[in-house]
Parts: sequence; C-alpha cells; structure tokens
Amino acid sequence: MKYLITITLLLIAFVTSASERFVYENRPLKLALAPNSETLVIFKDRQVSVELPTEISNKVIVDNAGGVLYFRARGAFNPERITIQDLNTQEVFFIDLSAASDAVHRDTIMVYTRDQITKIAEEEAKSSLSKSAAIIKLLREASQELYAPEEWREKQQGVRPVLIQKQKVGLIKDRLVDAYTLKSWSIGGLYITAVEIVNKEPKRINVHELNYRGTWLYRSSQHTFIEASNVKGKNLTTVYMFSSSPFLEALI
Repeated sequence: MKYLITITLLLIAFVTSASERFVYENRPLKLALAPNSETLVIFKDRQVSVELPTEISNKVIVDNAGGVLYFRARGAFNPERITIQDLNTQEVFFIDLSAASDAVHRDTIMVYTRDQITKIAEEEAKSSLSKSAAIIKLLREASQELYAPEEWREKQQGVRPVLIQKQKVGLIKDRLVDAYTLKSWSIGGLYITAVEIVNKEPKRINVHELNYRGTWLYRSSQHTFIEASNVKGKNLTTVYMFSSSPFLEALI
C-alpha cells in the first residue's frame, strides 16, 4: 500500500537581472549608447583588447577590466566599427558602436559564442534537474515524517535533519495567524522547514494569500485553505518554507 499525499507547491519568482545576452555568430553587435550613461559589455571568460577608430576616440570613453568593457559616450556620433580581440585565442569580435540622444539605455550585455551558450544551457538544465530533485526529496521527507504512518515512510537519500527549536515565530504578517516551527531538513545547501500555522480569525483563509515574512526560495502547503478559528482541528495546516539558509536566518 502506497502512502499518497497532496501538496500544493508555490514557486516564488526569482529576481530577474538587468543584463541581456547576445550570441555572437559572425555578425557585429550593434550598440547604440545613450549619452552620459554607462553600458557594460561582458565577454564571458575572456581577456580582451579594444581597438577604437580614431574618428570616435574622443567621443567615447572605454574602460577595459579584463573581459568587462565599460562604454560611456560623451555625445552623439554615427556608427563606427570597433574591434575586440581575445588575448588568448586571438579570436576577433566586432561592435558597431554609435550614440544618440534617443537611444534606449542598455545596462549590461553578455556576449557569448554559440558554443558557450550550448554549454551554459546544458549546465543550467543539469542544475535545474538537480534542484528539482532536491525539492522533491525534501518535500517527501517532511510530509512523510509529519503525516505518514511510520511503516510507510521512505528515507530520502542525502536528506539530513537540521536542529531547530519548536517555538512560535512571526512568519505571517498582518493577519491573526499563529506560526510554530516543527522540524527542518537540508540537502545540498537547500533547506526546508515545516511550520504549523493556526487560524485565529473567524473566517476561512487561503494559505497562499497570506503575507510571509522572510526571504524564501519556494513555499508549499499541506492544504490550500484553513478553516475559521472555531472549526477546531481544521483551522490549521503545515506550510513548508524553502530557503538557502537555516530558517531563523531566512526569517529575518
């Protein structure tokens, strides 16, 4: 007989970066600078040199910190081709550089070759699969430990318990909902902490609409709704908080 349990997992969106990717495939990067603002062009894992045409040498400032180029235009100028060379492989890249008052500012541009993009995609896919596997293991360990009969529990390989004191914590903001830490586990730098929440309000609550204090990667819950405070036994549930640090550190 298999132990079945339903858990709702809510992924909290990661902060997105202001950088953009450009895949160099023998066509120049076209870069229009907005005057008096700085654009970074980063050649990933490369040490490069920059050759500026004399026509624009006094119209643009270029600082070179290894593979990171900082461009700042003094004013508007027409497109000119500049040459970037990898100091190790001697590979050459071109940027068609210009500046205009109506140019849209581009903060950071990451320049990759097709081979680099393929490698990055493979590494990201592997990392994503690894993280997904860790999440599943932690959820299984936590939910089985708290809800499954002992004879149905399956120890999740690599998951270890994390010492945490059972205590009331201020996890929920602006609502009459108490929260108590129960248990915590970790695998590969990812932590999950089971927290019991108890509804003290006279109405039913959607767990996913609560405002949680702290910095969390993901969260999940044993149930989507908890009943009003007078419905004893059904006015509570367990939420599972995922973090990259122990619970009390993530709560701050």
